[in-house]
Amino acid sequence: MDVLVEGVRQAAALLLGADREIAAVLWLSLQVSGTATLIALLLGIPAGAGLALTRFPGRTLVVSAVNTGMGLPPVVVGLFVTILLWRSGPFGDWEILYTPAAIVLAQAVIASPIVTGITLAAVQNVPAKFRLQLIALGASRRQMLWVVLREARLPSGNRAFDDKERRHLGTVREYMLGLYLIHAIGLVGLAGLAVSRRTRPIVRDGLAAGSLLTFGVAAFVGVYVAVNPVSFLGGFHRFFFSGDSWRFAETETLRRVFPDSFWIDTAVVLGALVGLQAMLLLGATRYNRRHSSPSRGGP
Repeated sequence: MDVLVEGVRQAAALLLGADREIAAVLWLSLQVSGTATLIALLLGIPAGAGLALTRFPGRTLVVSAVNTGMGLPPVVVGLFVTILLWRSGPFGDWEILYTPAAIVLAQAVIASPIVTGITLAAVQNVPAKFRLQLIALGASRRQMLWVVLREARLPSGNRAFDDKERRHLGTVREYMLGLYLIHAIGLVGLAGLAVSRRTRPIVRDGLAAGSLLTFGVAAFVGVYVAVNPVSFLGGFHRFFFSGDSWRFAETETLRRVFPDSFWIDTAVVLGALVGLQAMLLLGATRYNRRHSSPSRGGP
């Protein structure tokens, strides 16, 4: 307890004392987050408005991709961006890996689908007759879009999320933090076992067994969602959430921002990605086993 209190005291002293290094770190954090947010807004608002106001072949696929992007874990996005920016990756020539520019790129990738999805849901709530009336009154398409974006908000200035929705979001946040903690502990445990040659085979065999189990679960979930998505979503929420705390009316913000199609698309895409990851991990463990085993028939 004394160590914690001392750490808080030293942190407060650094902040209140205007330490130059702390100020530089804070300013860099604000620059990175602010730039990423600006990029996400510049990309997400026009994209969301365009998806809401236009119809074209493949629109459903694009909306599904946006819905899936809203649910991607930051760890997955960070790994994806790292692979792209790696020296041997497609954009390795940029040489921005481990720089603030790479962090801006990753944060923009995370935030852009969220901005696009929220804009899409908000603009869709503006009545179509209102848009037609604006055009009939002589407004250009740009003027109509500007007015629609101004009207794409909750009426009467009410809060976007009520108390029940905020409690549900808090519960989801607690679950996610718990899963991240379990994930981190598992990675540390695997790294500790992999250090010793004696325990490396245990890690390899455990990963192989885990990949087979994961692939089976992903296949089961994928088939379940494809056959009866409503039953899957209902059972999933009843397992993790108590009572009717997860049920919301169609008019509430959570249902508008995250409709059933969002969860169905996210479950299918993430299930496919998890299955692919399990197959790759299984292949890697088998390759390691084949090449690490002692050769036979030698002198």
